[in-house]
Amino acid sequence: MNTKILACLLSLSMGASYALTSCSDVDDPVVNTAAILKEVTTGGAEVTATSATVTGTVKGLAGQSSQAYTVGVVYGTNEDPTAAGSRAAGTLAEDGTVTTTIKGLTDNVTYYYATFVTLQGTVTQYGEVKSFITTDAAIATADAASVKATSAILGGTVNGMQDELAAGLVRGFVVAPAAVAIENGAKFEVESAENTMNLELTGLVPNTAYHYAAFMTVNGADVLAADQAFTTPVGVNAKEESLDDYVDMGTRLEWCRYNVGAAVETEAGTLLGYGDVTGFNYSVNVADYAAGDITGTDADVAKAAGMGMIPTAADWADLMAVSTVTAVDGGLKVTSNVTGNSIILPAAGKREGTEVSSKDLAMYWTGTACATAADYATLATIGTEGLATANALRYTGALVRPVRKPYVNEVEADVTKLAVGDIENNGRIRIEIYNEYGKTSGNPAVDLASISFEKQMVADFTLSGINGNLKEGAVGSYRAGFEYSDPSWAIGYWSSFDGNAQDCLVTGDGDYRVCMNTWTLTEGAIVFCIDIQGLGADLVDIEQVKVENLVISLDPAQPKYAEVDTSVNPVWVGNKEDNGTDIRVEFYNEYGPSNPGTGDPYADVTFGQGTTVASLHFEGIDGNLKAGAAGSYTGSMSLAIAGWWPSWWGGGASDTVVTGDGDYNFPAYLEATKEGTVVWCVDIAGLYQDLVDPAALKVTVNSVITPVHAE
Repeated sequence: MNTKILACLLSLSMGASYALTSCSDVDDPVVNTAAILKEVTTGGAEVTATSATVTGTVKGLAGQSSQAYTVGVVYGTNEDPTAAGSRAAGTLAEDGTVTTTIKGLTDNVTYYYATFVTLQGTVTQYGEVKSFITTDAAIATADAASVKATSAILGGTVNGMQDELAAGLVRGFVVAPAAVAIENGAKFEVESAENTMNLELTGLVPNTAYHYAAFMTVNGADVLAADQAFTTPVGVNAKEESLDDYVDMGTRLEWCRYNVGAAVETEAGTLLGYGDVTGFNYSVNVADYAAGDITGTDADVAKAAGMGMIPTAADWADLMAVSTVTAVDGGLKVTSNVTGNSIILPAAGKREGTEVSSKDLAMYWTGTACATAADYATLATIGTEGLATANALRYTGALVRPVRKPYVNEVEADVTKLAVGDIENNGRIRIEIYNEYGKTSGNPAVDLASISFEKQMVADFTLSGINGNLKEGAVGSYRAGFEYSDPSWAIGYWSSFDGNAQDCLVTGDGDYRVCMNTWTLTEGAIVFCIDIQGLGADLVDIEQVKVENLVISLDPAQPKYAEVDTSVNPVWVGNKEDNGTDIRVEFYNEYGPSNPGTGDPYADVTFGQGTTVASLHFEGIDGNLKAGAAGSYTGSMSLAIAGWWPSWWGGGASDTVVTGDGDYNFPAYLEATKEGTVVWCVDIAGLYQDLVDPAALKVTVNSVITPVHAE
């Protein structure tokens, strides 16, 4: 061999190399000090029982003749295959990837291998040595068993790997929330020499969908079986009475006995990032977590779990203000100085990524974001000396203790303190619960401090002294509604008596309900009354009218109203009974064109005792009236329940004047709660005859709201 070629090849193996194109038989070669081989690595292997396909990389041969090098894999059963292994030639792609297929292997044998490159058949460089096991092993995921609110038992099998099982084959399960790809899930290893494996997974979030797959690590890579799914049920249900699960601590909210992810009250549960509703977010990037206040939102894990909501920083302060804290094993006991009731707050510290610290501290998320630093939210730390709050990065994992509004959150008025009468001399009967400027000033019928609601306040009341006490020619039915303002005058409800579903129809002695909705926390009152429009002017003796009872429900856990699904039967709009005069809107009429011929479509719908209100939208009146048309038309709802009782046939305060396109409310009062209908329609007197083109009239149903009564 030319001595200059030999020197060139030797220099390659020493790290500084001559370019192959400069190594020739000429007497004066040109020296190139740049290394040809920049990288030789050994990649993974895809195996069967008798073959393997290995990948690796060789970089630095770009531009070289394929006759100047050989690439492939050296392999054997010895731990150092480079010493005495067999060689299999591979192919080199433009990006430097070497692919080599080895055949004729023996099943269930460990082979060691390394990618190689040989230059000019003389100098060889190897990648790192790796190993694979030849196998046709099968891995399978079994159905989850004993799925509970916070735990489940996962199962799987591995077949064809008996020797590796005994040697400690790495295997287990990958678990992820339903919305996350299984490949990106959290790994849980299982130690067992058996081909079956089981894992009890705890700390799950109730009411949450997960999926999982059995895995084993073979040849340095994870092999996943097909994934299975399960959904944890609601455990502690804030929407049920659950007297043993929620505790009255003397604050406006009840406190759950359990943390999210805990099966018993002494169990810590799950360390969750701010707004993590699954328990499987270990990211340390704040962008992967919720921002802003989260109490009651979709990012509230307590809400997602069906357990209520995460307390705000103010809620934690309220609890600590009325409580004494003592140390117990594993945490703290918080005892209310108001009610004497207690809850346990386990201590588990906090988590960043997968690292847990301060394990002896009871650290709990609030639902309150930091107002001055977007990456932070308020973390509550509870100790025997009380409450400390601090801003924590939103990726911090901490415990969550749910709260809820009281399931039974009712305030009963002292009816002896009510002022009842035509107090403002305007023809109305006023039921004055409290009015700072009225007769009840200084002597309210309810404890004003107990008035606290965020969404809805409902008043149920019973009247007497109306029947037999109306003047001749009295209307006989009257609209009633709330008149309310909080002490700041910023939040209130002043009835417009337009027949909406928050008001009601009063038709005589009986039970009635009014409500008001709000958009924010509303507390106390400066004006708190129920007005009944026109009743005072129609009474013979106002003094006879009495309120027998009055109960205020604050954010009731059981809905007080329900929306009737009217999509079950298309409304029919046309001329009432071909009289040429009136428009009729039929929801269902056993004797009319809205009868589908298959029976009452509302047979299973319950209409509650009280005022049912249909809100309708009219189009096609404006610009469609004949010359000289009246321009205003009286409409009313007729509603006869199955069996023809109870029923309402319009008139009085249920009448609504229609003056053109727009939304209108049509109320009807039912004396009892019952299912099904016989006749249900809204008639607009005189409108049909005044329309140029009656077919242009379009009516859509905005809503139908009916009262709900507990069984």
